[in-house]
Amino acid sequence: ELAPEAGDPGGVTGEQRVRGVELDVSGTPLEGWEIIGNISALNAEVTQDTVIKEGNRLEGVPIMSGSLWSSYQLQEGPLRGLGFGAGVVAVGERQGDIDNTYDVSGYARIDASLFYDIDENVRVSLNGRNLTDRKYIETVASTDGNYAGEPASVVATLSAKF
Repeated sequence: ELAPEAGDPGGVTGEQRVRGVELDVSGTPLEGWEIIGNISALNAEVTQDTVIKEGNRLEGVPIMSGSLWSSYQLQEGPLRGLGFGAGVVAVGERQGDIDNTYDVSGYARIDASLFYDIDENVRVSLNGRNLTDRKYIETVASTDGNYAGEPASVVATLSAKF
């Protein structure tokens, strides 16, 4: 069996290793107020191979990434059930391929939501994603090119629980 050539996206590395930590935190500081956050630090690398340089970072895996989301929903009064939230998703620089020939920039994206619970089973919401219309690469996929993140968008939804 022949070893894959360097840069061959179909090639398999001898050994890869990912080590790191991830911290997820969520809480309700006050009734109606929710906070969710996470952060991760990863060391993802080739540890043994006959073609790819040992120590190369794995494609598409940032060293640091995380997110923070906070929402609040009114608990009393005539607007009870009305809520809003906002958050940020941050992803660090990543390698564009296993040979580490190019970097893909990190990014931070801001999202937000406005929602209203009509009753315990029905919610109407307006969700905004990438509100600053940041141009960024969301997915690194050297086998068929990289995928850009979606431009700024706002989507209205009506959801029901049965």
